[in-house]
This record gives sequence, structure tokens and C-alpha cells, in this order.
Amino acid sequence: TWRNYAVGDDLVLISSNAGLNFYIGNNAAYDRTVQIQPGGPAWLALVTRPRTEAGVTRPSAQSGFFFTQAWDFIRTQPLTYLRLQFYKAYLFWHGDEIGRNQDLYFARQYSSLLQVLLWKHGLAYPFGLLAPLALVGLVLNWRNGLKPASLLLLTFLGVYSLSVVLFFISARYRLPAIPALLLFAVYGGRELWALWRQSEHRHFVKAIIALALLLAVCNYRVGSMDMEGNAHTQHKLGFVYQEKRLPANAVAAYRKALELDPNIMEAHFNLAVLHARRGHFDLAIDQYREFIRRFPDIDKARLALGDVFLQTRRYSEATSVYERLVTTDDQADVQGRLAYAYTQLGQIEKATRAYQELISLRPESLLARYQLGQLYEGLTQIEAAQSQYEAILALDSTHFDARYRLAYLLFLQDQPETAKIHLKRIIAQDPSAVDARWLLAAQYVVEHRGDDALEQAQAILEVQPDHLQANRIAGHLHIIQGDTLKGIEYLDLLKKYYVEDRQSEIFEQLKEKWRGQIKGKGR
Repeated sequence: TWRNYAVGDDLVLISSNAGLNFYIGNNAAYDRTVQIQPGGPAWLALVTRPRTEAGVTRPSAQSGFFFTQAWDFIRTQPLTYLRLQFYKAYLFWHGDEIGRNQDLYFARQYSSLLQVLLWKHGLAYPFGLLAPLALVGLVLNWRNGLKPASLLLLTFLGVYSLSVVLFFISARYRLPAIPALLLFAVYGGRELWALWRQSEHRHFVKAIIALALLLAVCNYRVGSMDMEGNAHTQHKLGFVYQEKRLPANAVAAYRKALELDPNIMEAHFNLAVLHARRGHFDLAIDQYREFIRRFPDIDKARLALGDVFLQTRRYSEATSVYERLVTTDDQADVQGRLAYAYTQLGQIEKATRAYQELISLRPESLLARYQLGQLYEGLTQIEAAQSQYEAILALDSTHFDARYRLAYLLFLQDQPETAKIHLKRIIAQDPSAVDARWLLAAQYVVEHRGDDALEQAQAILEVQPDHLQANRIAGHLHIIQGDTLKGIEYLDLLKKYYVEDRQSEIFEQLKEKWRGQIKGKGR
């Protein structure tokens, strides 16, 4: 409690879930609320009620909200409340193992030991046998005079079972009572045997009749074992398969879950994600659309649907999805995707506006600024592009691409000296920066600084021997400087690389042409 106060700045005895759990077990719709599984939309709607209905945010106050709801039910419907408590007391002693977020009977198929020790065939073994024996043993022990040790066990059973009944019944919550019940069950079995051996037939028959009645009550309508698992079990199984990277198994489990309950939100979403990851994009699109139809207020599916359209180059459909999301909490992410889609569609002005909006939301985004700068270049808005590249360098001085584009723009604006400073800084930080060296070499040629240009060209060829422009400039400069043989050697290399490059290009064009002809014949 002290730690809750010290760390959470909130006075919570043990857990702030107390009020929620008390409400789950004490309301007019008990059978419905106790079935709500954590993680689903119904659970989300339940746990957010304090915030949505009363504006309550502190954990202790949220717990108090649910306590108040439960007490209102008890105060206004006392008879219904009493009937519910008797019903939960009956469930506590019933043989069925009531699951909460795990189904023990479903787990039997994965364990040969559980198949022996846990089953339902008229008798719900083991608790359907344990509870009647324990109750008979308790009565016989009472008849024989409770000793202090028995009284202690009985007190524990009474207090603990009451604490469970006051909330709601689940097999795992009942489990701590089982060790004490085992002792009373063994005592009951021993006393029955003693009554038989001592020929106390009247007491023996009474005890047997009581045992038979308790067996009938504790095993009334135990039902069959659900080896297939319910919808939530299949959903969780699908999630486990997904985490273990077994997508085919996960898809089968999610589909089974949705057959049993089409309203499991996460199963719809996870199934769509798996389809997209496996390259089944049409299936993913259909699944996301089904999600949106069922849960129109959840935007994450729309964002994911837009991403699938983007991935499959269906840019018009992507923009129509993203445009509906620009006012959501994910606005920044949406603007980036929208800008990219507009760019691919050639809608440069719309793309520019989207990037501008993104930068207003995330001014530290270097990628957005760089892409916006390139768009400004395409629109010949040189000063606007330059301002974006300068802003990038102010945030990250090692951003080589932005520095290179800035140098290029400075050359266009007849500021060669400033441009050269930027190029030299790039080369100092990365000697293998071919583009920067080539731009600098070209400027040296303009300035008739042949030696400096040749130095840059040779540095480029050390990194990239087939660089056509560097071979050309190196060849011409050597010839100009009087080293004709060396110059011709570079020009021969230029010719060789140029021919190889053209041959590769022509070959690819022929292959594409042949593919078209083959397709035409196929049709």
C-alpha cells in the first residue's frame, strides 16, 4: 500500500482492480459481464466507463466508481442480489472448472496427463467428486466434535469461499480452497469406511444418501468438454501462433474464432495483418474493410488499409483512405503517407502541402524536410528548397544528402565558393562520396583548374572504376596536359563501359519486348 502511494501517488490498498472485479460479480447482468474477456472491445468499453461517464482518471477513483455502481445494484435490487449470491455459492461448489481467460478443458488435448486427471462424463472430475466428499467429511467431522485444527480449516474455508462468492467464480480463484477440501474429503472417506466396518448401517446409509445427493447437485448439467475451444480461446491460440511465427496456423485459428464470434476486433485486425505480411493483399484489403464495417470508430484499420494500398501501388485508393484520417491522433503519420502517395501520382502541389503540414506537426523530421526540399526543386522554388536543406543541417550537420543538394542549389544561384565549402566538407567526412567529388570536379573544370579536377576524377575512379563522366574528364584532361597515351586509355575505358552499359540497357528492352510478345501470343 505504501509503495502504491509512493510510486503511483495514489492510496490503493493492494490493487485498483478491486472495484472492477466487484462490479463484474455484482450487477444485474452478471452472466454477461463475467463473460467479457480482457482485450476485446466489450472489455475496453467496460474498463473505460469511469473516464467516459464520470471523467475519473485516478486508479483509486476508478475503482471507487465501480464499487459505487455495484452498491447501487445491491441497494436498489436486494432480492436479485441475494439470488445472485446463492447462485455464485452454488457455482463455487459445482464440479465444472469455470475458466476466466484460460480454458482448462481445451488444454486437455495438449496434455496426456490432463486427459487422465481432468474430464467430464456425467461426473466433472476431479472437483465434482472432491466437493461432495469434502462436504460429507465436514459434516461427519462436525458430528464427531470439531477439534481446534479442524475448526481452523473450517474457518479458512468459510472466509475464503465467502471472499470468492462476493466477487465472481472462476476455477483459479477456487483453487486455494482445494488443499483444505482434500483433507475433509479424505476424512469423509475414512469415516464412511469406518461406519461400514463398525456396522453402523443407519448412519452409513444416511451418509451415502447425502453423498449421492451432493454428487447429483455438484454435477448437475456439467455439460460436455469443449475440446474445440470457444471464440476467445481460438483467438488467443491464433495470437500464440502469430508470436511463434507460424502464420498458417494463426490464420486458421483466427478464422475459427471469427466463425464462432464475428465481433472479436483483434482477431479481424490480426488476420488482416497476417494476410498482408504473407503477400495476400486482396485478402488483407477485404479483411480490413470488414473490420471497418464492424468497428467504424477504430481508425487503426483505415491506416493499415491505406498502407496496403500504398504497398501495392494503388495510390489513388491510398489517398482516399488517408484523406479521411488527417484529423485523427495519427495525423502526422497520415500526412507523411499522403504526401508520398501524392508524389507518386504526380500531384506535386498536394504533396507539397502535405509535407508542409507534416513539418508543422513534426519540425524535427529530417526525412520530411528533405523530401519537401526535393519537391520544391521540382517546382523550381529554389529558395524554399534551400531553406529546407539548411534547416536539416541545423538539426544534423552530418546529413550528406541535404548538404549535397544545398551545394547544387548554391551553384545554380552563382555562389560557387559557398557551394565548394559544402562539397569539401562532405568529402572530408566521407572520402568515397562520388557525387560530391563529381560536382566539385565539374566546377573545377568550369574554373579551368585542370589539376584539381583531375585529382577529383581519379579519386572517383578509385571508388567506382566504371564511372563514365570521371573516365571522360580524366581522359580529356590527360590529353590537354600532354599525356596522350594516358588520356586515350581513359577514353577507351569510357567507350568500353559505355558500350557495356548500352548493351545491358538494350538487352533489358529486348527482354521486356519479348515478354509482351509472349503474353500477346498467350492471349
